[in-house]
Amino acid sequence: MSKKRRSVHVTGVSENVDRHRLDGVYVYFRRLHLLKPLQSQDEMASLSVGARRLHSFDFRRHHHHFRRIQRTDTAIGKKVGKMKRIARLLLSCICLALLSGCLYPQERLKQNQIPYKDQVAAVQSAVDEYRKATGGLLPIKTRDMNTPMYLKYPVDFQKLVPRYMQEPPGNAYESGGVFQYMIIDAETNPTVKLLDLRLAERIRDLKLRLSMYTDKHKYPPFQDVVAPGVFTLDYKKLGYKEPPYVVSPFSGNNLPFVIDGNGEIYIDYRSDLYAALKKYPHHYKPGDDIRPILTDHSLFVPAYSLPYTIDAKTNEPIFFTK
Repeated sequence: MSKKRRSVHVTGVSENVDRHRLDGVYVYFRRLHLLKPLQSQDEMASLSVGARRLHSFDFRRHHHHFRRIQRTDTAIGKKVGKMKRIARLLLSCICLALLSGCLYPQERLKQNQIPYKDQVAAVQSAVDEYRKATGGLLPIKTRDMNTPMYLKYPVDFQKLVPRYMQEPPGNAYESGGVFQYMIIDAETNPTVKLLDLRLAERIRDLKLRLSMYTDKHKYPPFQDVVAPGVFTLDYKKLGYKEPPYVVSPFSGNNLPFVIDGNGEIYIDYRSDLYAALKKYPHHYKPGDDIRPILTDHSLFVPAYSLPYTIDAKTNEPIFFTK
């Protein structure tokens, strides 16, 4: 005796059709990653039995919505995939740029701190061409007449670039370097030299401490008299554990500071001058300013210096005070 086939209708859909539709719904949601994969036929059967309880949902009526979801999901997936690829490409470019940015500045920083002779020669050539084209004028920035001689004539690269040279040298201040290109002997024999701006940084730090001290104590903390009107400082009173110094651009030795009666800070070049007088032939005599012996045999100028001469008794460099 055959059993009567039982038909369960879900809004007009038979059990078989209902099961088929519900299993199809599972497939759609499985593709959307909203359902876990079934591990056995029992789980599939339990899904279908449980799905029959959704008797109020008309799958035939809403079947097209699932297909639309599927199509939308596919389109979104393609767009997301494309965006991911673009994002990975951008991330790679950014990482490469950052890596290059970390390496290049370090290499460039080293180059910007080296006084290349060929770069000085290139600027000298550009200055000479400018003078010929302008009737003897110098491509310099305007400075006050009271500016010290080795700080008085900085090269103005805006007057040289691009007609006389392509760009300022990489070690020039204008290009991020540590050197200011200067002109000495402007009236007689204009010559390009370098000023090491790191010297100015150390002097600024010392001046700041000195200013804070004089605000409270009125006078600088003078210590010893080096020459008439030239003194050393008591650096402990300025907060230094050790006497400050600068590295000489001529010898690489440590050079101390001195101060005059007006509170101006200077670099003491006596040790460099002593070595130069011993090393190079010269015709300097007492009363002559002997600082040119440094510029004659170097790319640099003795910036932030007082005049020096030769002691008549010892033939050693001393401060030239009048």
